[in-house]
Amino acid sequence: MRELSQDNHKGGETMKTFFLFTVLLLIFTVNTQCQWKWVHPQPCGSPVMSMKATDSLHVWMAAAGGTIIYTRDGGKKWETFQSDSNETIFSVSFVDSLRGWASAEHGAVYHTFDGGKHWSRQTLYDLSLGEICFADSLHGWIGSRYYANMLYTTDGGITWDTVNTGFNEALYILSFADSRHGWAGGFGSLIAHTSDGGLTWNQQAHLPMWLTSLCFPDSLNGYALTLEDMKIRYTNDGGATWGLRNPPGFYQKNMYFCDKNHGWSAGYVDSLPPVYNKGTIATTTDGGKTFHNLFTITGRSMITNVTASDSLHAWATGDGGMIYGTKDGGLNWEQQGMSLGDPYMINDVSVVKENHKAWAVGYGGFILKTSDDGATWEKQQSGTVFNLTSVHFFNADHGIAVGEASQIIETTDGGEHWDRVSTPVLGSFTDLFFQSPTQGWITARGVIIETKDGGISWDTNYVTNPNINLLHVVFSDSLHGWAVGWGDNGLGLYAHMFRTRNGGVDWETEDFTGPAINSVSFPDSLHGWMCGDNGRIFTSLDGGATWEEFIYDQYVYFNAVQFQDSLHGWIVGDASPRSFYGGIALYTDDGGETWIRKDTGVGRPLKSVFFTDLDFGYVTGDEGAILRWGENSVGIESHNPPAPGLNLSNYPNPFRDLTTITYTLAVPSDVSLTVYNTLGTKIASLVENTESTGTHHVTFNSGFLSIGIYICRLNTRNAHQTIKIVKL
Repeated sequence: MRELSQDNHKGGETMKTFFLFTVLLLIFTVNTQCQWKWVHPQPCGSPVMSMKATDSLHVWMAAAGGTIIYTRDGGKKWETFQSDSNETIFSVSFVDSLRGWASAEHGAVYHTFDGGKHWSRQTLYDLSLGEICFADSLHGWIGSRYYANMLYTTDGGITWDTVNTGFNEALYILSFADSRHGWAGGFGSLIAHTSDGGLTWNQQAHLPMWLTSLCFPDSLNGYALTLEDMKIRYTNDGGATWGLRNPPGFYQKNMYFCDKNHGWSAGYVDSLPPVYNKGTIATTTDGGKTFHNLFTITGRSMITNVTASDSLHAWATGDGGMIYGTKDGGLNWEQQGMSLGDPYMINDVSVVKENHKAWAVGYGGFILKTSDDGATWEKQQSGTVFNLTSVHFFNADHGIAVGEASQIIETTDGGEHWDRVSTPVLGSFTDLFFQSPTQGWITARGVIIETKDGGISWDTNYVTNPNINLLHVVFSDSLHGWAVGWGDNGLGLYAHMFRTRNGGVDWETEDFTGPAINSVSFPDSLHGWMCGDNGRIFTSLDGGATWEEFIYDQYVYFNAVQFQDSLHGWIVGDASPRSFYGGIALYTDDGGETWIRKDTGVGRPLKSVFFTDLDFGYVTGDEGAILRWGENSVGIESHNPPAPGLNLSNYPNPFRDLTTITYTLAVPSDVSLTVYNTLGTKIASLVENTESTGTHHVTFNSGFLSIGIYICRLNTRNAHQTIKIVKL
């Protein structure tokens, strides 16, 4: 097995002077097309690294996943730029509403001349850059996260030179009051100063803590926020001396001053579980002597960035893609992005594509529902505060979710109401899988439980070692099933796989050395895949009797795998140990021989994947992350309602082999009655004829079809209607 990746531009071992001969030769326009679309939070849920406002209308944010978020109307509408690279963009700097620059991982610098409509990318060297700061359209500086050296330009970024600051500490936080006067800090407690545009630097202060933000609105007045004590220090003599301001009464993460008096501090206040932290913003009008207009966000959150264009207009971002703005100096804040409450981890998603609906469940009993393919979401009341781990919807009305503390909840009205289902088994349920509308399984620590009546009742199917934590279960048909997890034998962790070939009557077990296996997928009884911690991917061609193991990357944690057939599949997980932030999504179209990264724009670790077919699916993850791949083009339930009077239906439904399809014509018409699978492939043509007025009946024999959901579509001269039919 092998990975397909792009070659990186490699720089030298140390930073050198870089002269870019011409912008056109070494800068290319970034492709802004991306097939992953953030649907919750909106406009984006990638972690925001920094913000910059140029005026009361234009605000820019640098984010993980190669994302830049911006508004042209003060926050009424937010848009995103998505680069081809998945690199974290650390910092953004604009001198006006059109000209801006951004610094990123791998020595990348982005530049726009047209307010973000188009961006070009330069690669300066192969290490992560620090903060970028432009004082005007010509003079700019970039700090380094690893060296005390600094990059600077005097021609708007066409060429960049390197200056050695003379310090041993990396200086990656920058603030320039004009083209000559600037200050820098970073991982150490040093604050350095330049008065000649960055050619020479001198130590000004040695604070007791690391810096998290540094702001000089002019050449005399400056403010610094230190990490561990979260306190603001100030200077009114250009950094020659520093004083201490009293903290505003909460834990500060970031601060910004638009002038020497008006500033904002952002962070959080402690709260009791399960809320933990509450995002908080405060305003000062006297240079930080006092803070007022304290604003605290309801629910778990943390405000991590704040910026302002003047004394009235400010913006703040935080966990779970939250964006807030004020137009009155902080008296009132309004939410400008879509984030439904607490940005909890989303553990699983279930999709009913033909109705454009999906449900996502997660921490704290969190349930979200969409009825328009993720364009909008509503929060549902689950009736529990326990972690929900898995969800399955049979149709647009009937769904089941499971979770910790023996939680099994069921809805028959699309999630408007959820009722608790009793179970004789106690435990924290980790996964739910239905092979048919009646037969399903749930995994927990040391046990697999089963239903044969669609979830009305549950019974123990298999009991294993209570020290084995089963995480995932899947069946390819009514007989062949697999479950995976991990255990602890007192000497260390080891992975497990369980297999049944008789519908769960008997289970075979196999142990694997190494860390946990988290997920398994079998699209048929022979072809299977498993994934787990430390980048482990397993492939089987004989129903799980033997496995081939492949280590993709030992620092990546894979959480979920799903294959549509024996060739096409996805694996998702957490790549944070390999980068500052972000999830990972791998795709294969050759059964896992090659894996291609398809996670551009995914700035959060991913927990689950659910594809309805090869072209449409969702992934979910940390901080409320839900992303959609592709557009819902099946059109099973059109946004344009069918003309009344067709009355397409079938009985029985669900059915085993035979079902009668009935429809009514108000006038004579050409009729086409067709059955499709959920991939949109035509299965059977039942009617192609001119029919008379009245009610018509057609018997459909489905003996040649496998168990599953199918689509029946009626087309007439002036109308159409589609229904879902279910074969048992």
